[in-house]
Amino acid sequence: MPRERPRLSPREIAFALAAGALAAGGAALVLDDQIGPDREERREERGAEEITFNLRDFTQVAVAGPQDVEITLGDGFSVTAYGDPDGLNLVEAVVEDGVLMLRPRDGISFGESLEDVRFAVTLPAITRVSVDGSGDVTLDRAQGDSFEGAIGGSGTLVIAQLEVTRASLTVNGAGDLDAEGTAGDVAVTINGSGQVHAEGLRADRATVDISGSGEVDLTALETAEVAIMGSAEVDISGSAVCSVTQVGSGEVRCEGGGGNVAGPPD
Repeated sequence: MPRERPRLSPREIAFALAAGALAAGGAALVLDDQIGPDREERREERGAEEITFNLRDFTQVAVAGPQDVEITLGDGFSVTAYGDPDGLNLVEAVVEDGVLMLRPRDGISFGESLEDVRFAVTLPAITRVSVDGSGDVTLDRAQGDSFEGAIGGSGTLVIAQLEVTRASLTVNGAGDLDAEGTAGDVAVTINGSGQVHAEGLRADRATVDISGSGEVDLTALETAEVAIMGSAEVDISGSAVCSVTQVGSGEVRCEGGGGNVAGPPD
């Protein structure tokens, strides 16, 4: 009676094929069965990796950590991570209640390996982006009724084009937020030494509230209400006349009048 040949499991077959490809000088490796439920595939090439996550149905993006993220509006959903293999093993991408969370895995602290990780995200519409940490995040555009941009920490958020009815821009800490475009109403809040550079964002009505040494540049056409506590600096371009409430040594310049300091900023 002939002996039965041993059967290989799918995992053993995958590793055998991978080993053969490497022996033959193959440049790429795809391993699907070792990826968690949120990851579609892993491609490894010459020490660098690319991971595609099978995620959809989100309108907000929350970034935690030092990772850089590029967000683009498009027809569908796409989430891809690039970087050093060691760093990619420390991060995760999940969707919770319509929010795409890009963050270190549980128990992982921010470190140098995470700084080498970069995410690219595409989605049809976006209503909020938050940055918690030191990552650099860019958004090509946001459209619709409302948008919120928030930074907690020393990260940066750059919004290339806003076209919304209402915009809320918040910095808690030392982060930098840049924005351009148009909005009916814009509310800017800073707690700390953060900066909001939005001279290229033209708002009909603006409110600015700063506690600390933060700085704001903004364009307002109709009204601008400014409240500062501390040594903050505010520069309002446009025809709006400012209404200023102040405690401390802060400076408010308003092109349309109403500021407590005349002339351009130093």
